[in-house]
Parts: sequence; structure tokens; C-alpha cells
Amino acid sequence: MNVCNHLLESICRRVFFTIFMIKNAIFAPKFEEFKNVIICNDMAKTQTYSIFEARIKKSLKDYKNEKITKKIGEFRKKPNDMVLPEEFDESHCDTPAMLYSGIIDEWKEIQKSDFKYKPHIYSFKHIASSQTACVNLFIPILTNANADEILRKSGIAPKDFDRIARRNSRYEGFHFEFGVGDLLEDNSGVITDADVSIAYLNKNGEKCLWLIEHKLTEKDFTHCGGYKSNSTVMKDNLEYKENCTQCSMAEILANPDLCYYHAVSKYKYWEIMNEYGGKEFFSGKYDDDGCPFRLGMNQLWRNQLLALALENKPNPYGYKHVCFSVVKHPDNPSLDKSIEKYKKLTNNSPKFSVFTSLDLIRAAQDFVDLKDWISWYKRVYHIMNE
Repeated sequence: MNVCNHLLESICRRVFFTIFMIKNAIFAPKFEEFKNVIICNDMAKTQTYSIFEARIKKSLKDYKNEKITKKIGEFRKKPNDMVLPEEFDESHCDTPAMLYSGIIDEWKEIQKSDFKYKPHIYSFKHIASSQTACVNLFIPILTNANADEILRKSGIAPKDFDRIARRNSRYEGFHFEFGVGDLLEDNSGVITDADVSIAYLNKNGEKCLWLIEHKLTEKDFTHCGGYKSNSTVMKDNLEYKENCTQCSMAEILANPDLCYYHAVSKYKYWEIMNEYGGKEFFSGKYDDDGCPFRLGMNQLWRNQLLALALENKPNPYGYKHVCFSVVKHPDNPSLDKSIEKYKKLTNNSPKFSVFTSLDLIRAAQDFVDLKDWISWYKRVYHIMNE
């Protein structure tokens, strides 16, 4: 009997070992292949971004050297050929050097109006300023007599878009650096804003709002300040950093004090999540551990919360619907990872969308009075993939 048991055990071991070897032979290469595909995709995106970055920098520098100056400025006390010299600072010039010449008068009118915006510190000096690129992209279209038609035919405007909400002037109905600080944050002066907002009337004549975040050469969206900070304050509050990677969104929703933003900074992000539909809006799939908003999705989240607050919280604006979009350079692939994760988390909500600067340009190319601007913008910002 013992001999039989021993023989049976030996046979079973051989069978299991054979199955294991066959399984390993079949699936291990597939797993390695799958893993290599992921690694190769990440490397390809990195290489693609490097090519894009080199090309757009060359295009911007060529324009600077030909049209502005061959002299270079400084960044952090070191010479930098992407920065203009001090003579082009805001203190010395009344318009950014990289501003398209065809919209200088319009820009000045906006800066004299109730809708003026505060230029970023490098919007005058850095030739790759995303803020100045955003102004160069939108002012020619939004101040054009055919703006409504261009946006309607673009395929990128909100589905219910009918026309820009204006009263008396073509400079009305849009606002660069639009933010309402007390909706999201305390009175610390830190405000989440949209690079450009467009107030519009929908097909029912109701006032709505379209918030847009513009990206040019950025590798990702802004990360969580609490998570990435190495300041003395954060070193004294290390438990919050640990919460970023250990606590899920559901856990933070149940106890917002787990988040540094809420407990220490007194920002209202998690209040809006709980009170104005954030919990339902961000109910999609998230494959990683910890808070989904500690990395690239943080800036997207904050802009979306601004939209949710403006739409749902009683306020003097009275917007029926508020949506949020990202516009990016067509050749910049580095933002795609955060965007795809964000789309999944929002269940592909129609209140969030992505388009490129080329999409907007294509919608405007049939209008003769915009052809010079289109040619200039594509040359300066290296948009070639027609």
C-alpha cells in the first residue's frame, strides 16, 4: 500500500511539474512580450516627446532670432536661449514680444476692460510661454466676426453651443485666467483658474460656461502641491504624504482630514466632491493605489471641481451647464497618459473633452481674414501635421 502511495505521489509530481513547464513555456514569453510592449510604448512616447520638444524649440528660437532678437536672457541666473533678455520684461514693454502682431490692438483693449488678466511672470520673457501661446490661439478667433460659426463647425465646442454670450462688444464673452477663488479655496491668494473661459448661450438660450486649460510643451499637468512638496511644513506633516499613497478616494471622501489640502490648507476640494456631485462624477475605474489626484490628474480634477462648483453651487453667475476641456499641441504625446486615466475615472463624461490647436485652426481656415494668423501660428508653434 505504501509502495502504491509512493508511486502515485511520484506520478502526480511529474504530472504537475510537466503542466507547470508547459504553462510557463506558453505564458511566460507572452508576459515578457506584454511587459516589453509597455516598456517600449513608454520609451517610444519619451522619444516622441523629445523629438517634439526639439522641433518646437527650434521653431520658437528661429522666430525669436529672426523677428525679435538674437540676444539671450537668463533663467535662474544662467544663460538660456529660450528666455528673452531683461529689456523685454513687462516693466520695459507694454505687450509680450511673442504676441501675434495682428492682435496687439485687441490685446490692449482686453487689458483695459473688465476682462483683463494678469500675465504670468514669464509670459513676456519665455518664448515657449503657454499663456502667451493660448492668447495667440484664441484672441484671433474669439474676436472674429465669424467666431460663433467657427466654434460651431469645429466639432470641439460643447454639444449644446449656439453662440458666445456677448452684449455690446466683441471683447465680451470670454476671459483669460478665469478663476473664482472663494469657490475652491480660502483667502490665501491661491486660485485654481482656467486658462480661458467662454460664456455661451446654448440652443435653448440658457447661459453656460466652457472652461479650457491650454498646454504647449508641458510634460504633464500640475501635480498635487502637498504630495510633491519637500518644504519644511510638509516634513512636519509626513503623515499626509503617506496618506496620498495609502488612502483611496473613497477613504478621503469619508474623512477629508486625511488630505493635507483640506486639513491644513483649508481648501474646499473635498467639500465640493461631497456636496456638488464629485463623488458621482469621479465614479469610474482607477487601477492604482492611493489618491488618484496626487499626480497628473490633480490639475484636471481642480479645474473640473471649479466647473462643478459653478454649475451646482448657488452663485451670482447662473450658469446652466459648465464643462471643461484641455487643448494641447497636436504633436505633444506626454499628456496622454494622465488624460486617459482621467477619462476612465470620469466614465468618459461629456463634461470633459480634449482637442488640439490644430482642430481649432482647421475650423478657421476657410475664413480669408484669418489666413495670415493661421500661417503665423503654425510656423511659430511648429504645427505641420495636416
